[in-house]
Amino acid sequence: MIQELIKSKTILMSLPELINESHFKMSYISEKAGIPKPTFYRKLKDRSFNVDEALKILQIIKPEEYEYETVMANIKESEKDFEEGKVIEGKDFIFDVKQRLKK
Repeated sequence: MIQELIKSKTILMSLPELINESHFKMSYISEKAGIPKPTFYRKLKDRSFNVDEALKILQIIKPEEYEYETVMANIKESEKDFEEGKVIEGKDFIFDVKQRLKK
């Protein structure tokens, strides 16, 4: 867990460089991330983006990597569920989907 926090801190500290290296304008990133421009620039200068803000920004400036990591995390979670026996049969899944679509 400590290693994960250290890695997260490293990513948060390097975020300003990643933003500067991207081909997007700061105003575009700020707008798409939903962070007011003055707040965005202050956080950029102070390196004080929180994890949720960093995720939004990375989704904007590195969309392919963001999607890849998201898919891989879902696969790992699915594998864990499978190993723990948290599965349902195909026919039950189809029934559940049909029920949800009726709503």
